[in-house]
Amino acid sequence: MAERGVDVSGLVARAEVLSAEGKTPMYLAVDGRPAGLLGVADTLKANSAAAVARLKKLGSTWSC
Repeated sequence: MAERGVDVSGLVARAEVLSAEGKTPMYLAVDGRPAGLLGVADTLKANSAAAVARLKKLGSTWSC
């Protein structure tokens, strides 16, 4: 937003709350003016632990 000259200072406090909740804040702008704020989160799936365990068993060096 800074690159585009969009002042999002009025949304920063809410963005910090979203971030503290584990969400990624994403600012929206229309015609160079702030238009909104989204909080995006990727929740763990029921099979996430099993998938990681399987990768480890296969000898993967991937880590999270």
